[in-house]
Amino acid sequence: MADRIPADVFPPGDLIREELEARGWTQAEFAEVIGRSAPAISDVITGKAKITSEMSEALGEAFGVSPGYFLRLQATFDAGCLTEKKGETTRRAALHTAAPVTEMVKRGWIEPSRKVEELERFVCQFFGIARLEDPPSIPGFAMRKGSGVSFNRSHAAWLMRVKQLGHSAPGAAFSTKRFENGLSELKQLVGSAEDSRKVPRVLADMGIRFVIVEHLSKTRIDGVCLWLDRKTPIVALSLRYERLDQFWYTLMHELGHVREGDGLDSESNLDVDLIQAVSEDRDDRPEPEKKADAFAAESLIPKAELENFIARVHPFYSTARIQGFANRLGVHESIVIGQLQHLGKIPFTHGSKRIASCGVRSILTEASLTDGWGRVISRQPSQRKD
Repeated sequence: MADRIPADVFPPGDLIREELEARGWTQAEFAEVIGRSAPAISDVITGKAKITSEMSEALGEAFGVSPGYFLRLQATFDAGCLTEKKGETTRRAALHTAAPVTEMVKRGWIEPSRKVEELERFVCQFFGIARLEDPPSIPGFAMRKGSGVSFNRSHAAWLMRVKQLGHSAPGAAFSTKRFENGLSELKQLVGSAEDSRKVPRVLADMGIRFVIVEHLSKTRIDGVCLWLDRKTPIVALSLRYERLDQFWYTLMHELGHVREGDGLDSESNLDVDLIQAVSEDRDDRPEPEKKADAFAAESLIPKAELENFIARVHPFYSTARIQGFANRLGVHESIVIGQLQHLGKIPFTHGSKRIASCGVRSILTEASLTDGWGRVISRQPSQRKD
């Protein structure tokens, strides 16, 4: 054994084990040689215990090297481990910047692993990319201007999950005729919260893949219209709110995008804070968003009908008047309340109890392909073709 520090960084115990094998000594015999217990020797060899000055002196005497040799070997190994740990920390920081790893693991979107290189591979596979720096292979991620939304990897992860699930969602062949027929059928379901469970079936008949994916923290995603190909639209909602009126408005807004073919020849529209944007009625909203807003509002309550109602009863919006108007149109009263609230005709506290009693999430998630709220679906749903 040369009295020097080897160039390669390795555990001191490896060298001790090799020397014992070369000399034909057992650990028990070696323990007797240097006057230590067998467990103490075992702990040093396996790396459970570090070499102390006293142990280094005993080892050096037994192996014929300087007293400080093994102490220096331990210090070199410790420094190498620290450098390696710092490098791993840097990689983990980059990984968690590139993707919401903790949430993705919790939601079952990627497998858990203690090894950073494995997590990197899982994240890249999920996004369909070769390197973490590459943009995810999904529509919509590059859209930054005009929507007021600053996209990040959490938005991209949600969109990617929607795209994955879209392959497994049921749906007939999409056509304009199916769309218009289905739209008429959907309007028959707006009068009852319970009837919302029929929505996924109607959308499938229209040729629209419908999925529900719970939003990731701090993304405030409400919904999106994507296309798997030029004839296969997906509508995805996050159901951030339990309100029936917000469900119907967001759904109709996304159907407005489908009707116009938004996302086929341009970037897809990821709707974030949709209801707030509608309430603010910002002029800088993209034209496709304004058209989808108009389609949603008109589909639920024709503009002329709502304006006539406001002209007749303003500012006395009693429960009886709202219910009577809703019944005449065949819509749920929460939808009338919601539109009046967003037009600023009544405060958001008006009718809040009646709206809160119309929670739709539990009804829809039981009838739809759903990812979230504790439900974990296969990480890679089978890609079906109809």
